[in-house]
Amino acid sequence: MIFREIFGNLAKDGINGDREKTRLKIMSGRLNDFAEMVRSGFAINEQHKIMNALYMMLGLHTGQIDRKEGGPSICHPLQVGDDIPRRYGMMDADLCITGLLHDSVEDQGEAISRNREKRLNRKLGNDIRTNALDELEYFFGERVRKALEGLSNPDFKSGARELKSKGAVAPVRELKHHLYKEHIKEIIGNPDIFLAKFADIMRNYTMMKAIEKYRPVIDKVFRPALEKMGRSHFLYNCREKMFQQMEKAVVL
Repeated sequence: MIFREIFGNLAKDGINGDREKTRLKIMSGRLNDFAEMVRSGFAINEQHKIMNALYMMLGLHTGQIDRKEGGPSICHPLQVGDDIPRRYGMMDADLCITGLLHDSVEDQGEAISRNREKRLNRKLGNDIRTNALDELEYFFGERVRKALEGLSNPDFKSGARELKSKGAVAPVRELKHHLYKEHIKEIIGNPDIFLAKFADIMRNYTMMKAIEKYRPVIDKVFRPALEKMGRSHFLYNCREKMFQQMEKAVVL
């Protein structure tokens, strides 16, 4: 797909402003490179599904506040979606889609829920997260839904404050990082979540260098899990590539 067509469609769908349009055009090379990888590596029906997810991601994240490292908000989900097949060698359409949409429920759940209401032409309940997951399942299936459900972080700040109220002496920031690490440990039993979260953290760690948050997850969660991973594991063929990326990240 040529992305000037997508830019035109996005403009029709309400993405306005010369700055945003310019930034989208700057991204066109990366987007076309991703599209070419999809075209050459996936079956036709999978290509359509992945490109639909890409278009949804662009519509949801374009116009968000820039990421902490300064890039447009669409850069990170595009990188994670691209890394899963290209960097880690997992040519799996559902996992690629999971990478593209891994921040969608957490960051744009209300927008997805509104889209569902518009599509169904009726008012839904107030559970925004469930509404958003239901809509994503409608388009991309139960497997993607389950992965995205696990990838959507709980409210660690509230959890840390609750721990403080119960007598925890560590600072709230430290407690948040502890809860994050324990959450990752819990969810990566699902191999789909494992790879998507690993790709997500590798990108965040190398771009943001948020050592305090991500290094314990790399060292205490992912490294032991990869070391124990047996040949029968769904991700075993990606294991060496994940080790390589992990080693690159920690020496930067």
